[in-house]
Amino acid sequence: MYFILHEYYTGCLFCRKGRLYVNLAGSVICLFLVLLLDFWLIPGYGIKGAAIASSIAYTVSAIYQVWKFSGFKRTVLQSILVMNKNDWMLTRTYLKTYSGNNESALAGKLVS
Repeated sequence: MYFILHEYYTGCLFCRKGRLYVNLAGSVICLFLVLLLDFWLIPGYGIKGAAIASSIAYTVSAIYQVWKFSGFKRTVLQSILVMNKNDWMLTRTYLKTYSGNNESALAGKLVS
């Protein structure tokens, strides 16, 4: 899930910066891996093989996007992949704000 969210963010960034070739390359990598792994895994494993193939392809594509992002922003991969205290606090704030379970939303439900 983390890679998918990060891939979405990096995809938007590269698009905004006019580097669509990075998004295209990531999508092509994913497409070829899905096709190759599906032909290899589905005959033996069925739907589980398809799930494994898709998971591997999307993860590799996301890793490619993160790798290109780290070179673009000149950051260390560890600072992108490992959440620090500020990241957790920001995530907590967003979850409280947008989940509908914050105190003001709860108070509004109790009053009405």
